[in-house]
Amino acid sequence: MTVRTLTDVLGLDILVEGDPDRQVTGGYCGDLLSWVMGRAKAGDAWMTVMGNVNAVAVAVLADVACILLVEDAGGHGRGICSAQRPDGLRAGGGAGESITTGGVNMELRPEIVSELWHSDLIESEDCGLEESQEFYRQVKEGRNLPPDVWQIGDTARFIRLKDGTPSPAELQQLLQFKQIELLKSIRRMVLFFVVLTVIGLALWFWQLLSSI
Repeated sequence: MTVRTLTDVLGLDILVEGDPDRQVTGGYCGDLLSWVMGRAKAGDAWMTVMGNVNAVAVAVLADVACILLVEDAGGHGRGICSAQRPDGLRAGGGAGESITTGGVNMELRPEIVSELWHSDLIESEDCGLEESQEFYRQVKEGRNLPPDVWQIGDTARFIRLKDGTPSPAELQQLLQFKQIELLKSIRRMVLFFVVLTVIGLALWFWQLLSSI
């Protein structure tokens, strides 16, 4: 069964469309992201109430076919809509929504640019002092900045993206891959502590047997 077939059979509304011809080979239901990372299988339709961007990163990492938002969690799926990855389907009557993996069409936002700038993932140059002061006044007055100028956080620091900088969608992909790497690091850390715990228990049990 493909994502398109699943959409038609269940009467789902698409929030974010990716690859409608992706094969759905199973299903997984869960809301604990670390649990889903280790247990969901590639090609699963993931049923969850988690409609935030972190769920998108987990879905990409687990290579699920789609995210199906259940329990009337459609309103929370707006976070996924802002990230637009993976696909999203919403059941008629608000019964559920889904997002399927594939395609990126994200709106570039100041917090995204700031995060990428702090991570050295974009090429830019600092704006001059007078320019920055003028841009800061524009921000305070609610006026739009030039399309290549971005504010770093809430500070008075402004940067200008250099020519050849990746497109907004590519920048969003860079950020998402950064999130995925963070999730991988967390999983490795959890595994490390689990191994340490097992070794500690084994040593304690060995000492207990030796004392008998």
